[in-house]
Amino acid sequence: DQLVRKTPASDAAILHTDDFLDSLTSEVEVAAVLFSVEFGITTLLEVIFDTTGGRVTGSFSVRHYVSLSADLLMLESVLQGMVVFCMLCLAVDQVRTFLLFKEEFHLSPGYASAVGQPLQILRALQSFMREYNGPLVVYALDVSIQVLIGAFLLAIFLDMKLAGPETERLIWQLLDLQWSGGQHSAREVLGEYVETLNDIDDHANYTKGLEDFGMILCVVMLVRMVIATEAHPRTSLVTSTLMRALGDLLHFGIIAMLICWSLSVIGAWRYGNEMGEMGSMTDAVMMQLEAFFDPPSSLFQPDRAALDPSWNYYSFFVWTIYSFFLLNFVLAIILESYARVMNDISVSEVDQDLLRDMASVLKARVLRQRLGWPDAMQVVHALQQSERPVVTAEYLRDLVGFRSIKAALTFFDYYRGFDFLAAQEGGGPAKEDNTALQLEMVGRRVADLEPWTRAMDTRIETVTQGLGSVAGNVAVLDRRFSAVEADLQVIKSLLLNSARTPPAEVEI
Repeated sequence: DQLVRKTPASDAAILHTDDFLDSLTSEVEVAAVLFSVEFGITTLLEVIFDTTGGRVTGSFSVRHYVSLSADLLMLESVLQGMVVFCMLCLAVDQVRTFLLFKEEFHLSPGYASAVGQPLQILRALQSFMREYNGPLVVYALDVSIQVLIGAFLLAIFLDMKLAGPETERLIWQLLDLQWSGGQHSAREVLGEYVETLNDIDDHANYTKGLEDFGMILCVVMLVRMVIATEAHPRTSLVTSTLMRALGDLLHFGIIAMLICWSLSVIGAWRYGNEMGEMGSMTDAVMMQLEAFFDPPSSLFQPDRAALDPSWNYYSFFVWTIYSFFLLNFVLAIILESYARVMNDISVSEVDQDLLRDMASVLKARVLRQRLGWPDAMQVVHALQQSERPVVTAEYLRDLVGFRSIKAALTFFDYYRGFDFLAAQEGGGPAKEDNTALQLEMVGRRVADLEPWTRAMDTRIETVTQGLGSVAGNVAVLDRRFSAVEADLQVIKSLLLNSARTPPAEVEI
């Protein structure tokens, strides 16, 4: 005279009844508990018979509550420790990414002009967030994933640690029940049994919830890994193709849902009373999706077609719509987007394969450490601000602040070795544009040298005036030397005359 029924709070309770099945019965649930001593697994098996739909339908569920032994718990702890170590490495990378965002914000023109002004800094931050909206969203997604993984690992560890003692408690509670000959009545023993089943069900549901949450995290991490392939054009084919095809697929999905719904209404109305597969709208939609993904599925039923020829027309029409038209439309949209992506890659001037790009990044990092190059972000930001498509080593040294001309030259020579950064040869517009840019650079260099040229002209003029003064002094000296020379000639003549006159005739 006792029956276990669910209360309005969905808890199992013992209620009085005259019959096991009566007019109030809408569902019969048979539950059994199985325990594996070898593996420490508690299994809750439930078989459910439901009569709410006008007919009896059966279903079952199997849920497990696993308790690990000491050795397995230690192995699981070691594996989780490895996962925690990887998470710490990712956390370090997240901190580094945050510092790069901070450095990029400090190098932005809005921040440079707003130092010391909080309101202006806030506006500069808003502008920076609009400019880097995509990378910031991905960064926030990465941080959220790490936090959720940390919480998941903590919950899993606590559940595994408590599973052993909890399983032992529940099993001993079941074994200690005295169904006959005990001090408790059968109603009390049955109540304890139902309570223990509820505890096992709660633990199994909690474990299943953790597993479902872990599966969702794995799917999110898979999506994040696929998004991470956008780091290189050659590995971003999937994401780039889907992003290009997203709009067309969205519009196509609207038309496909309209067609699917209409065919489901027709099928459920016409064949719902005769076929269990088309008994409801949901069943009709599932059959059509099966025809879409795995044609011809159960649409072609020779026995059914023999009894009702109209089923041949309906199934052929559905198969034609899904397998011939809709499926080929999806393929056409994806292939067209893929062709666009490949065309963009083929016309890209800076495209290289993944291995060469990885080798170039590693080589540049080694040279940066050895030769003291500035940070790559600093160089890129300075070149973007300069708005000059053609640069020289001297210009780089003055623009970025290399510690020596040798470092600037090695930096310039390294990146000049790439084909897409080398000077273009041959005629045509490319060469003319390059020549015009070089002439512009020469003009700017001449303008930079103009003050120095004026200073040199002044110095040359001063030297010229000095040379003129020296020339005048030389002329004066020349005249003086001429006068001296004339005096010397007079003295010479007198001496010669004195030598020719006899001494007697010389007047004293």
